[in-house]
Amino acid sequence: MKAISKQFKEDIKSLIAEYETKTSAQIVPVLLNSSDSYPSAHFRWALILSLCFPVILYISPLTSNDPIEFLVAQGIGVIAGFIIAFYSKAKRLFLTKKQMNEEVYQRAIQAFHEHNLTQTPQRNAVLIFISFFERRIHIIADSGALEKISNKKWEDLIKGQLGSLKKGQYEESLMELIHGTGRLLTEHFKQVTNKYEDNVESGLDDELRTD
Repeated sequence: MKAISKQFKEDIKSLIAEYETKTSAQIVPVLLNSSDSYPSAHFRWALILSLCFPVILYISPLTSNDPIEFLVAQGIGVIAGFIIAFYSKAKRLFLTKKQMNEEVYQRAIQAFHEHNLTQTPQRNAVLIFISFFERRIHIIADSGALEKISNKKWEDLIKGQLGSLKKGQYEESLMELIHGTGRLLTEHFKQVTNKYEDNVESGLDDELRTD
C-alpha cells in the first residue's frame, strides 16, 4: 500500500465531520497495511528453500561431497525464504483464507475497543476497518446502531466495495464506505445533541487511524 497522503487524511476527516453534523452517531475509520506480520509464512518459505537449495546444489554441475557446502546452501535457503516472504504475493502463497479472516477480524475487534467505540452516549459508534494486504473490510457497529440497522445492510455495504479494494483502490473504497455508513446513520440517528460535547465525552475524533 502506498503511503497515505496528508491530503487524503484531511479529506476523510472533512467527510466524517460533514456526516456527523447530521447524525448523533460517530464514525471511526481505520486503515491498516496488514492486520498481522504472519511469521508463519516466513518460516514456511524458509523451510521450503532450505530443503530445495541443497538439492539444487546436489544435482548441479557444482556438486560436491563436502557437507559444509550443503550446510551453507541450506543456510542461504533459510535467509532467502525469510526475505522472499516480505513480498505480498509470495506471502499469500503460504496463507489460507481462514487464517487471514481470523487475523483481520481479531484486529478489527481490537481496534473497536482500543478506540473506545463503546463510550458514546447512545452506543451508536461505527468502526470502518480496512486491512489492505488481506483485502478485507469489517464494519463493526456498537449495540445502539445494531438495534436499528441490520447486519445485512452493513454486509451489503462491504460487498459493494470489495471489488475496488481487491484492485488496490483503498482510498475510493474507504470514501464510499464512509458515504454509505453516513447515510445509514443519518437515516436512523438524527443530530439532536451538541456534537462537540459528545466527542469530548467519548474521546473520539474524526481522524483516520492507520498503522
